[in-house]
Amino acid sequence: MSTTASAAVPFERRSGRSRTVRPTAPWLAVFGLRCGELAALALAGVLAWLAHPDAAEIGPTPLTTIVVVTAFWGWMCERLHVYDLGYVFVPRVGIQRQLCAWVLAIAAMIVAAYSLKVSTAYPRLWVGMWLIFGAVLPAVVRMAFTHIMSSWIHEGRLAQRTVVVGTTEHGQRLAQHFRASGDHRIRIRGLVHDGRRAEFPPTGPSRTLGNSSPLAR
Repeated sequence: MSTTASAAVPFERRSGRSRTVRPTAPWLAVFGLRCGELAALALAGVLAWLAHPDAAEIGPTPLTTIVVVTAFWGWMCERLHVYDLGYVFVPRVGIQRQLCAWVLAIAAMIVAAYSLKVSTAYPRLWVGMWLIFGAVLPAVVRMAFTHIMSSWIHEGRLAQRTVVVGTTEHGQRLAQHFRASGDHRIRIRGLVHDGRRAEFPPTGPSRTLGNSSPLAR
């Protein structure tokens, strides 16, 4: 059995000084990631157009296309669960799904352009450069996000500060299982006594925090 806490907790910096941090809602962090990646993809389209040696000044048509394709890519990311918490904190899997959504979005744009017979309005070199820039920039945003979130998790901003109720050998095993799972969103604070006598172990990797009465309140 475990429980989580969301109150502010002291965090000790590497310099030895401590400060109090408050947790950040995971949905807010994911929302920031979503906005950052959408902006990165749109920026990739603009940069690809500006980098084209023969393209005219960017006008309403390419801008509208960038907005529509970016929105479609965002929808595809939602369909592929790119922003599920299980993938947000695992960058390799998230980037793979992100790239899959991007390839599908570019393919849909090409099919639509040829179907509507407006393909001449979109230089092939621009499409190719946007394909490359659009694969790189959102991935860079996600890697930067992962780095920032790792430090936040270390500080306790995003991690679920978890205590295991029960200080027997089974409680120690459960705490060790959480640590070995590699899920950085869970930080084991320790074990609490559930009220049964003679349960405190003489030794163990997880510290005992006391009894479970304060948690019940």
